[in-house]
Amino acid sequence: MEQLHHNGVLVPPRYEGQGLTVKVRGETVRLNDEQEERAIAWAKKIGTPYVEDPVFADNFHDDLSEMLSLKVLPRDVDYSQIHGLVLKEREWRANLSREEKKALAAERKAAREENKERYGWATVDGVHMEIGNYTVEPGFAWTTGYSVRVGKLVLPINVAVVQYAAGVRPTFLTGIIW
Repeated sequence: MEQLHHNGVLVPPRYEGQGLTVKVRGETVRLNDEQEERAIAWAKKIGTPYVEDPVFADNFHDDLSEMLSLKVLPRDVDYSQIHGLVLKEREWRANLSREEKKALAAERKAAREENKERYGWATVDGVHMEIGNYTVEPGFAWTTGYSVRVGKLVLPINVAVVQYAAGVRPTFLTGIIW
């Protein structure tokens, strides 16, 4: 390979919190954006086998404990406020008319196509080719499957490092020390 030209990777915007709270042993705890994002992910899993899996639940809450600077067990945290919001959103989506669902799907498709046009192609030695995966998720993920680490949080990608490696001097990012 002599020459490569591409537009880098697509980095979706970070989660913006809504100022949500959970109750830990009866005490209200206000969550920061990162904690809230994870609490919402847990609330979305309520009613699935993941939440019922003691290894998954313990690993998730061990990581949450570190984030909260407070040791919590799965039974210590009341996610009912957040779970209520998750259920309301599901109900809202379920009650959309067929036309509204089609309109939302069309908007998502248009955004995907726009992103693919910008980030989904590269030119290698003069040959225009498609890139398989061009999206970087800066948020979190958790391990799944059959592992002792199931439910553990996977650290997010440092967007500034990705940009710097691609030859782009990143703009100011909160919490990054240069």
